[in-house]
Amino acid sequence: MDAAYIFGITGNLTTALGAGWSVEDSFAWAIGAESELTFPLQGDDLAYTLRFDIHPAIFPPKVPRQRLMIRAGKTVIGSFELTARATVTIPLPVELTGGADRITLTLIHPDAARPRDHLPVDDPRRLALCFHSASLARADFDSGQVSLTADRSGLEPVHGIIAGGSTAMRICEVIGKLPSLRGKFGIRFLDLSHDLDIAAERLPPGTLDTMQFCWMELNAGTPVTRDPLRERLGPGCALRTFYAPIIRSLWPFQGPDTRAVIEPGRHIPSRYPYADRLAQVLAAMNMPDDVLYLMYDMSANQEPLELDEIFANDLRRWRAEGKKSDVRLADFIERHIRTERLFVAPNREGPILLREMVDQLLDDGMIRDIASPDVVSAELDVLLDGYTGWQEELPVHQRVARHFDLAWWSPDMKYRWMNNYRTHRDHILDYIKWMQWRP
Repeated sequence: MDAAYIFGITGNLTTALGAGWSVEDSFAWAIGAESELTFPLQGDDLAYTLRFDIHPAIFPPKVPRQRLMIRAGKTVIGSFELTARATVTIPLPVELTGGADRITLTLIHPDAARPRDHLPVDDPRRLALCFHSASLARADFDSGQVSLTADRSGLEPVHGIIAGGSTAMRICEVIGKLPSLRGKFGIRFLDLSHDLDIAAERLPPGTLDTMQFCWMELNAGTPVTRDPLRERLGPGCALRTFYAPIIRSLWPFQGPDTRAVIEPGRHIPSRYPYADRLAQVLAAMNMPDDVLYLMYDMSANQEPLELDEIFANDLRRWRAEGKKSDVRLADFIERHIRTERLFVAPNREGPILLREMVDQLLDDGMIRDIASPDVVSAELDVLLDGYTGWQEELPVHQRVARHFDLAWWSPDMKYRWMNNYRTHRDHILDYIKWMQWRP
């Protein structure tokens, strides 16, 4: 052990406590939804293991346990569920500690409860976890904890791949960051836009021969890339399929644009992969911005559209795709499309829809054997809190938003596009005026 610490007024961690604490003589309560702790470090370049002696505030049957998630910045480094006093162990990789004399931790505890609501006491505090002591030890003195960027060639006890396109890659990124699965459940992305042999070069040796599961995105790649992968699945490999939904009804003005070509070294497939046929008509007109946007808006409002029918076609397509896969999304989208921003572009899922896809894929016995669904759910809450999604957020026209009564939309709403953050008007005017880059 390199250092030992005691919580409480008589201890040596009082000055390290930030918001979210109630300090008593020889311990400190983490209160409310979250607490902050600036923990002292050694200032060297070693990985360390941090331990806390904690007991939870439980009031059965209504509050049978306390969940705890620990973040360093945006990195989740520990996730626990406590029903009795316990020592929790948190690895501190060298990426977070190297050369630092302190590390700021955010402790998230969503189950805090007031004792007076459960016991005959007058204690209005929202108590979550009581911290008694802490210790810091070099990782090599513990259980071989290593750097986050250490060699990943070793395969986890349960490991496999998720094969597909950009949606599969995002899902892989999210699941790969779940602390409760780390080191036990390994998921790696395989790009179906490439031949299998080329895509597999990025996987650890032996992955395809020993994988226990394969999750395949059915509307990514082609049979030429998907079929060889199916043939490689061993008898013990569980295949699950899903699809990435595409929506047309929120962006009904899409159409061909002769300018939308690959610009080598700059834009692939093009600067604007989602073409707008109404805006393209105005591209050759040399007029003031106000006039151009007014003309576009008039065209959009006068365009003959059957928006309900377009949405009905979307639903029919999602239901047909769902029948072929293990993930069903049509009903979820229909229930939430008006109240939640499920899509940020025609083929780009927002955080709510991405979370639903992840939840359905993780609803699997092999994962439930590794981690509690409640713990995984809490970790996903943290990982996707503030998730901004893709760099390509396509503006929704007011005619479409008002027709579908989109609660999340507003006329002055801004959208992310690459390194820009702009309104519908800004986006349309830039689209009208852009020209192909020429070297």
